[in-house]
Amino acid sequence: MVKTASFLLLFSACLVQASSLYKMKPLSSGYLECPQQLRKSTSGKTIYCDVSAAVYSGNQKTVYFASDWWKTVKSSKLMSIQWENGTPLPATQRYHSESNAFTGIEKIEAMTRTEDNLIFIASGAFTHSAETGYSDWATINNIVYWQNGKVSQATRPDLLINGSTLPAKNINAEEFSYYLRNGMLNALRTKYSDTNFFKIEGLSILPGNRLAFGVREIGAHYLQTRFKNIILTTDYRIDSGQLVIGTQFSLQYDFPLNASYNLAGSVGLSSIEYDFKRRLLYMTTSYEKGSGDEDVGTYLWVLPNNSNNKLLKPRLVRHNSSAPYHFAHKAEAMAIDAQGRVILIADDDKVLGRKKSEVLFPDRQFSRHPWQAAYIVLKVSPGNVSSPLPH
Repeated sequence: MVKTASFLLLFSACLVQASSLYKMKPLSSGYLECPQQLRKSTSGKTIYCDVSAAVYSGNQKTVYFASDWWKTVKSSKLMSIQWENGTPLPATQRYHSESNAFTGIEKIEAMTRTEDNLIFIASGAFTHSAETGYSDWATINNIVYWQNGKVSQATRPDLLINGSTLPAKNINAEEFSYYLRNGMLNALRTKYSDTNFFKIEGLSILPGNRLAFGVREIGAHYLQTRFKNIILTTDYRIDSGQLVIGTQFSLQYDFPLNASYNLAGSVGLSSIEYDFKRRLLYMTTSYEKGSGDEDVGTYLWVLPNNSNNKLLKPRLVRHNSSAPYHFAHKAEAMAIDAQGRVILIADDDKVLGRKKSEVLFPDRQFSRHPWQAAYIVLKVSPGNVSSPLPH
Protein backbone atom coordinates (compact mmCIF):
# COMPACT_ATOMS: atom_id res chain seq x y z
CA MET A 1 0.00 0.00 0.00
CA VAL A 2 2.86 2.35 0.89
CA LYS A 3 4.60 1.50 -2.37
CA THR A 4 1.40 2.22 -4.30
CA ALA A 5 0.98 5.62 -2.60
CA SER A 6 4.63 6.50 -3.30
CA PHE A 7 4.22 5.53 -6.93
CA LEU A 8 1.10 7.69 -7.27
CA LEU A 9 2.89 10.68 -5.76
CA LEU A 10 5.82 10.21 -8.13
CA PHE A 11 3.49 9.68 -11.09
CA SER A 12 1.56 12.87 -10.23
CA ALA A 13 4.80 14.84 -9.96
CA CYS A 14 5.90 13.54 -13.36
CA LEU A 15 2.60 14.58 -14.90
CA VAL A 16 3.00 18.09 -13.51
CA GLN A 17 6.56 18.28 -14.85
CA ALA A 18 5.44 17.01 -18.27
CA SER A 19 2.47 19.36 -18.62
CA SER A 20 3.67 21.83 -21.23
CA LEU A 21 0.58 23.98 -21.48
CA TYR A 22 -1.89 25.81 -19.25
CA LYS A 23 -4.92 27.03 -21.14
CA MET A 24 -7.21 29.93 -20.30
CA LYS A 25 -10.87 30.65 -20.91
CA PRO A 26 -12.19 34.20 -20.35
CA LEU A 27 -15.40 34.19 -18.30
CA SER A 28 -16.23 37.87 -17.79
CA SER A 29 -14.64 41.31 -17.95
CA GLY A 30 -15.45 44.95 -17.27
CA TYR A 31 -14.47 47.85 -15.03
CA LEU A 32 -14.53 48.46 -11.30
CA GLU A 33 -15.08 52.07 -10.29
CA CYS A 34 -13.50 53.93 -7.40
CA PRO A 35 -15.98 55.87 -5.20
CA GLN A 36 -16.78 59.54 -5.80
CA GLN A 37 -14.77 60.76 -2.79
CA LEU A 38 -11.65 59.14 -4.25
CA ARG A 39 -11.76 60.69 -7.73
CA LYS A 40 -10.42 64.15 -6.88
CA SER A 41 -7.84 65.32 -4.35
CA THR A 42 -8.57 68.20 -1.95
CA SER A 43 -6.81 70.48 -4.44
CA GLY A 44 -9.01 69.24 -7.31
CA LYS A 45 -6.38 67.01 -8.92
CA THR A 46 -7.63 63.87 -10.68
CA ILE A 47 -7.04 60.65 -8.73
CA TYR A 48 -6.75 57.64 -11.01
CA CYS A 49 -8.37 54.37 -9.95
CA ASP A 50 -5.21 52.32 -10.23
CA VAL A 51 -5.89 49.08 -8.34
CA SER A 52 -2.65 47.40 -7.28
CA ALA A 53 -3.72 44.68 -4.80
CA ALA A 54 -6.65 42.31 -4.25
CA VAL A 55 -7.66 39.31 -2.17
CA TYR A 56 -10.77 37.12 -2.06
CA SER A 57 -12.73 36.30 1.11
CA GLY A 58 -14.50 32.99 0.60
CA ASN A 59 -17.14 33.10 3.33
CA GLN A 60 -18.01 36.71 2.50
CA LYS A 61 -17.85 36.14 -1.28
CA THR A 62 -16.05 39.46 -1.36
CA VAL A 63 -13.00 40.84 -3.14
CA TYR A 64 -11.02 43.39 -1.14
CA PHE A 65 -8.98 45.67 -3.36
CA ALA A 66 -6.67 48.61 -2.80
CA SER A 67 -4.85 51.33 -4.71
CA ASP A 68 -1.20 52.30 -4.53
CA TRP A 69 -2.01 55.99 -3.93
CA TRP A 70 0.45 57.97 -1.87
CA LYS A 71 1.46 61.56 -1.09
CA THR A 72 -1.79 63.31 -2.07
CA VAL A 73 -4.16 60.65 -0.69
CA LYS A 74 -3.87 60.39 3.10
CA SER A 75 -7.14 58.53 3.60
CA SER A 76 -7.77 54.77 3.50
CA LYS A 77 -6.98 53.03 0.22
CA LEU A 78 -9.11 49.93 0.84
CA MET A 79 -12.36 49.02 -0.93
CA SER A 80 -14.41 45.84 -1.30
CA ILE A 81 -17.12 44.40 -3.50
CA GLN A 82 -19.12 41.18 -3.38
CA TRP A 83 -18.26 38.79 -6.18
CA GLU A 84 -20.56 35.96 -7.21
CA ASN A 85 -20.28 33.47 -10.06
CA GLY A 86 -17.33 35.33 -11.53
CA THR A 87 -19.05 38.73 -11.56
CA PRO A 88 -18.81 41.77 -9.24
CA LEU A 89 -22.04 43.19 -7.78
CA PRO A 90 -21.69 47.01 -8.06
CA ALA A 91 -24.43 47.74 -5.52
CA THR A 92 -22.37 46.00 -2.82
CA GLN A 93 -19.18 48.03 -3.26
CA ARG A 94 -17.89 49.59 -0.05
CA TYR A 95 -15.15 52.07 0.78
CA HIS A 96 -13.46 51.16 4.08
CA SER A 97 -12.73 54.66 5.33
CA GLU A 98 -13.02 53.57 8.97
CA SER A 99 -9.72 51.63 9.03
CA ASN A 100 -6.97 53.71 10.62
CA ALA A 101 -4.38 51.12 9.63
CA PHE A 102 -5.19 51.67 5.96
CA THR A 103 -4.72 55.38 6.43
CA GLY A 104 -1.21 54.70 7.76
CA ILE A 105 -0.01 52.56 4.86
CA GLU A 106 0.85 53.99 1.43
CA LYS A 107 1.63 52.43 -1.94
CA ILE A 108 -0.28 49.23 -1.19
CA GLU A 109 1.01 46.82 -3.82
CA ALA A 110 -0.03 43.35 -2.66
CA MET A 111 -2.56 41.42 -0.57
CA THR A 112 -3.12 37.78 0.34
CA ARG A 113 -4.85 35.54 2.88
CA THR A 114 -4.11 32.42 4.89
CA GLU A 115 -5.36 29.05 3.65
CA ASP A 116 -8.08 28.93 6.31
CA ASN A 117 -9.46 32.30 5.16
CA LEU A 118 -9.02 33.77 8.67
CA ILE A 119 -6.15 36.23 8.25
CA PHE A 120 -5.76 38.84 5.47
CA ILE A 121 -2.52 40.71 4.83
CA ALA A 122 -1.61 43.85 2.84
CA SER A 123 1.88 45.05 1.98
CA GLY A 124 3.36 48.35 0.88
CA ALA A 125 5.94 48.67 -1.90
CA PHE A 126 9.03 48.99 0.33
CA THR A 127 10.48 51.37 -2.25
CA HIS A 128 11.66 54.15 0.07
CA SER A 129 14.05 54.57 2.94
CA ALA A 130 15.32 57.44 5.08
CA GLU A 131 17.94 58.12 2.38
CA THR A 132 15.47 58.75 -0.47
CA GLY A 133 14.16 61.99 0.97
CA TYR A 134 10.46 61.12 1.30
CA SER A 135 9.43 62.06 4.83
CA ASP A 136 6.75 59.36 5.16
CA TRP A 137 8.99 56.51 3.96
CA ALA A 138 7.93 54.22 6.82
CA THR A 139 4.30 54.26 5.64
CA ILE A 140 5.45 52.71 2.34
CA ASN A 141 7.55 50.06 4.12
CA ASN A 142 4.54 48.80 6.00
CA ILE A 143 2.47 45.64 6.42
CA VAL A 144 -0.96 45.41 8.01
CA TYR A 145 -3.31 42.48 8.59
CA TRP A 146 -6.82 41.88 9.82
CA GLN A 147 -8.92 38.97 10.95
CA ASN A 148 -11.72 38.01 8.57
CA GLY A 149 -14.62 40.44 8.91
CA LYS A 150 -12.69 42.87 11.14
CA VAL A 151 -11.16 45.35 8.70
CA SER A 152 -11.63 48.24 11.13
CA GLN A 153 -9.26 46.45 13.54
CA ALA A 154 -6.42 46.05 11.03
CA THR A 155 -3.00 46.47 12.59
CA ARG A 156 0.70 45.75 12.09
CA PRO A 157 1.91 42.17 12.68
CA ASP A 158 4.46 41.29 15.32
CA LEU A 159 8.00 40.51 14.16
CA LEU A 160 10.11 37.41 14.63
CA ILE A 161 13.73 38.36 15.36
CA ASN A 162 16.35 35.71 16.14
CA GLY A 163 13.65 33.31 17.28
CA SER A 164 11.95 35.78 19.62
CA THR A 165 8.73 37.73 19.07
CA LEU A 166 8.95 41.52 19.06
CA PRO A 167 5.43 42.98 19.53
CA ALA A 168 4.67 45.66 16.94
CA LYS A 169 3.17 47.87 19.66
CA ASN A 170 6.59 48.05 21.33
CA ILE A 171 8.37 49.70 18.38
CA ASN A 172 7.68 52.78 16.29
CA ALA A 173 6.88 52.80 12.56
CA GLU A 174 10.48 53.54 11.55
CA GLU A 175 11.91 50.61 13.54
CA PHE A 176 9.22 48.28 12.18
CA SER A 177 10.06 49.38 8.64
CA TYR A 178 13.79 49.03 9.21
CA TYR A 179 13.60 45.39 10.34
CA LEU A 180 11.52 44.31 7.36
CA ARG A 181 13.16 46.34 4.59
CA ASN A 182 16.68 45.46 5.68
CA GLY A 183 15.77 41.77 5.82
CA MET A 184 14.54 41.91 2.23
CA LEU A 185 17.52 43.99 1.11
CA ASN A 186 20.01 41.59 2.65
CA ALA A 187 18.39 38.67 0.83
CA LEU A 188 18.57 40.48 -2.53
CA ARG A 189 22.21 41.41 -1.95
CA THR A 190 23.16 37.74 -1.67
CA LYS A 191 22.88 37.71 -5.49
CA TYR A 192 22.77 41.40 -6.48
CA SER A 193 25.30 43.10 -4.24
CA ASP A 194 24.78 46.62 -5.64
CA THR A 195 21.06 46.68 -4.77
CA ASN A 196 19.81 49.69 -2.81
CA PHE A 197 16.37 50.04 -4.37
CA PHE A 198 13.70 47.38 -4.83
CA LYS A 199 9.96 47.26 -5.26
CA ILE A 200 7.53 44.71 -3.80
CA GLU A 201 4.47 43.98 -5.95
CA GLY A 202 3.42 40.48 -4.91
CA LEU A 203 2.42 38.74 -1.69
CA SER A 204 1.25 35.18 -1.06
CA ILE A 205 1.06 32.53 1.60
CA LEU A 206 2.94 29.36 0.59
CA PRO A 207 2.80 25.85 2.10
CA GLY A 208 5.01 25.24 5.10
CA ASN A 209 4.15 28.48 6.90
CA ARG A 210 6.06 30.61 4.43
CA LEU A 211 5.17 34.13 3.35
CA ALA A 212 6.32 35.06 -0.15
CA PHE A 213 7.04 38.57 -1.44
CA GLY A 214 7.30 39.22 -5.19
CA VAL A 215 9.97 41.69 -6.32
CA ARG A 216 9.32 43.61 -9.54
CA GLU A 217 12.32 45.93 -9.75
CA ILE A 218 15.79 46.25 -8.29
CA GLY A 219 18.61 48.72 -8.79
CA ALA A 220 21.44 50.73 -7.29
CA HIS A 221 19.10 53.77 -7.25
CA TYR A 222 15.40 54.34 -7.91
CA LEU A 223 16.36 56.08 -11.17
CA GLN A 224 18.48 53.10 -12.25
CA THR A 225 16.28 50.00 -12.06
CA ARG A 226 15.62 46.87 -14.07
CA PHE A 227 12.63 44.53 -14.12
CA LYS A 228 12.95 41.28 -12.22
CA ASN A 229 10.79 38.27 -11.37
CA ILE A 230 12.07 37.43 -7.90
CA ILE A 231 10.34 35.75 -4.97
CA LEU A 232 11.62 36.30 -1.42
CA THR A 233 10.32 34.15 1.43
CA THR A 234 10.23 34.34 5.20
CA ASP A 235 8.54 32.41 7.98
CA TYR A 236 5.24 33.35 9.59
CA ARG A 237 2.99 31.98 12.31
CA ILE A 238 -0.32 32.74 13.96
CA ASP A 239 -0.26 33.04 17.77
CA SER A 240 -3.77 33.31 19.27
CA GLY A 241 -5.01 35.16 16.20
CA GLN A 242 -1.97 37.44 16.10
CA LEU A 243 0.17 37.38 12.94
CA VAL A 244 3.93 37.10 13.48
CA ILE A 245 6.25 37.37 10.47
CA GLY A 246 9.97 36.79 10.15
CA THR A 247 12.60 39.42 9.43
CA GLN A 248 15.13 37.01 7.89
CA PHE A 249 14.40 36.53 4.18
CA SER A 250 15.69 34.14 1.53
CA LEU A 251 15.97 34.80 -2.19
CA GLN A 252 13.97 31.72 -3.12
CA TYR A 253 13.37 32.16 -6.86
CA ASP A 254 14.77 34.38 -9.59
CA PHE A 255 13.12 33.60 -12.92
CA PRO A 256 14.97 34.83 -16.07
CA LEU A 257 11.75 35.26 -18.06
CA ASN A 258 12.94 38.14 -20.24
CA ALA A 259 15.90 36.06 -21.40
CA SER A 260 13.80 32.94 -22.03
CA TYR A 261 10.72 34.34 -23.80
CA ASN A 262 10.04 36.70 -26.67
CA LEU A 263 7.33 38.84 -25.07
CA ALA A 264 5.79 42.16 -26.09
CA GLY A 265 7.99 43.98 -23.60
CA SER A 266 10.43 43.45 -20.77
CA VAL A 267 8.30 42.16 -17.88
CA GLY A 268 8.49 42.37 -14.11
CA LEU A 269 6.50 40.47 -11.51
CA SER A 270 3.26 42.28 -10.63
CA SER A 271 1.30 39.81 -8.45
CA ILE A 272 1.36 36.29 -6.99
CA GLU A 273 -1.26 34.14 -5.28
CA TYR A 274 -1.18 30.50 -4.21
CA ASP A 275 -4.12 28.18 -4.87
CA PHE A 276 -4.07 25.59 -2.06
CA LYS A 277 -6.74 23.40 -3.64
CA ARG A 278 -4.79 22.96 -6.87
CA ARG A 279 -1.34 23.23 -5.26
CA LEU A 280 0.06 25.85 -7.61
CA LEU A 281 1.11 29.49 -7.62
CA TYR A 282 -0.31 32.00 -10.08
CA MET A 283 1.96 34.86 -11.11
CA THR A 284 1.38 37.88 -13.31
CA THR A 285 4.13 39.79 -15.05
CA SER A 286 3.59 43.07 -16.83
CA TYR A 287 5.41 45.64 -18.90
CA GLU A 288 5.17 49.42 -19.23
CA LYS A 289 6.93 51.03 -22.17
CA GLY A 290 5.15 54.38 -22.60
CA SER A 291 1.92 56.34 -22.25
CA GLY A 292 -0.25 54.54 -24.82
CA ASP A 293 -2.56 51.56 -24.36
CA GLU A 294 -0.32 49.31 -26.47
CA ASP A 295 2.60 50.23 -24.19
CA VAL A 296 1.20 48.24 -21.25
CA GLY A 297 0.16 44.62 -20.94
CA THR A 298 0.17 41.50 -18.78
CA TYR A 299 1.07 37.82 -19.01
CA LEU A 300 -0.20 35.11 -16.64
CA TRP A 301 1.93 32.20 -15.42
CA VAL A 302 1.37 28.99 -13.45
CA LEU A 303 4.01 27.56 -11.11
CA PRO A 304 3.04 24.00 -10.09
CA ASN A 305 4.13 22.71 -6.68
CA ASN A 306 5.76 19.29 -6.42
CA SER A 307 5.43 16.79 -3.58
CA ASN A 308 8.31 18.48 -1.70
CA ASN A 309 6.55 21.88 -1.73
CA LYS A 310 9.02 23.18 -4.29
CA LEU A 311 7.70 25.48 -7.00
CA LEU A 312 8.56 24.34 -10.51
CA LYS A 313 9.41 26.50 -13.52
CA PRO A 314 6.76 29.07 -14.54
CA ARG A 315 4.38 27.89 -17.27
CA LEU A 316 3.10 30.66 -19.51
CA VAL A 317 -0.70 30.52 -19.73
CA ARG A 318 -1.80 30.22 -23.34
CA HIS A 319 -4.83 30.24 -25.63
CA ASN A 320 -6.03 26.97 -27.14
CA SER A 321 -3.96 27.97 -30.17
CA SER A 322 -0.87 27.78 -27.92
CA ALA A 323 -0.24 31.52 -28.36
CA PRO A 324 0.57 33.27 -25.05
CA TYR A 325 -2.44 34.84 -23.37
CA HIS A 326 -2.03 38.63 -23.28
CA PHE A 327 -4.19 41.01 -21.20
CA ALA A 328 -4.32 44.51 -22.69
CA HIS A 329 -4.07 46.17 -19.27
CA LYS A 330 -1.28 46.20 -16.67
CA ALA A 331 -2.71 43.84 -14.08
CA GLU A 332 -1.19 44.35 -10.64
CA ALA A 333 -3.99 42.84 -8.52
CA MET A 334 -4.96 39.19 -8.52
CA ALA A 335 -7.39 37.12 -6.46
CA ILE A 336 -8.48 33.48 -6.61
CA ASP A 337 -12.15 32.86 -5.84
CA ALA A 338 -13.68 29.79 -4.15
CA GLN A 339 -14.12 28.01 -7.51
CA GLY A 340 -10.50 28.60 -8.51
CA ARG A 341 -11.30 31.35 -11.01
CA VAL A 342 -8.51 33.89 -11.50
CA ILE A 343 -9.52 37.54 -11.11
CA LEU A 344 -7.11 40.11 -12.55
CA ILE A 345 -7.54 43.85 -11.87
CA ALA A 346 -5.46 46.56 -13.53
CA ASP A 347 -3.30 49.44 -12.44
CA ASP A 348 -2.74 51.17 -15.78
CA ASP A 349 -0.64 54.01 -14.31
CA LYS A 350 -2.81 56.83 -15.68
CA VAL A 351 -2.96 55.31 -19.19
CA LEU A 352 -6.52 55.86 -20.43
CA GLY A 353 -6.14 54.40 -23.91
CA ARG A 354 -8.18 55.71 -26.81
CA LYS A 355 -11.75 56.44 -27.84
CA LYS A 356 -14.03 53.40 -27.67
CA SER A 357 -14.72 53.62 -31.40
CA GLU A 358 -10.97 53.32 -32.07
CA VAL A 359 -10.47 50.07 -30.14
CA LEU A 360 -9.96 47.55 -32.94
CA PHE A 361 -7.78 44.97 -31.17
CA PRO A 362 -9.07 44.49 -27.61
CA ASP A 363 -6.22 42.11 -26.75
CA ARG A 364 -3.87 45.11 -26.79
CA GLN A 365 -6.04 48.26 -26.95
CA PHE A 366 -8.57 49.75 -24.52
CA SER A 367 -10.60 52.79 -23.50
CA ARG A 368 -11.29 53.73 -19.87
CA HIS A 369 -12.11 56.68 -17.60
CA PRO A 370 -9.75 57.81 -14.81
CA TRP A 371 -12.08 56.41 -12.13
CA GLN A 372 -12.18 52.94 -13.70
CA ALA A 373 -9.97 49.89 -13.22
CA ALA A 374 -10.28 47.07 -15.75
CA TYR A 375 -10.84 43.50 -14.59
CA ILE A 376 -11.06 40.10 -16.24
CA VAL A 377 -12.04 36.69 -14.83
CA LEU A 378 -10.35 33.59 -16.23
CA LYS A 379 -10.59 29.85 -15.90
CA VAL A 380 -7.15 28.24 -16.18
CA SER A 381 -6.75 24.50 -16.79
CA PRO A 382 -3.82 22.20 -17.64
CA GLY A 383 -3.40 20.56 -21.01
CA ASN A 384 -0.80 19.24 -23.43
CA VAL A 385 0.33 20.01 -26.96
CA SER A 386 1.75 17.73 -29.63
CA SER A 387 4.84 19.84 -30.35
CA PRO A 388 7.34 21.01 -27.72
CA LEU A 389 6.86 24.50 -26.25
CA PRO A 390 8.88 26.45 -23.71
CA HIS A 391 7.14 26.30 -20.36
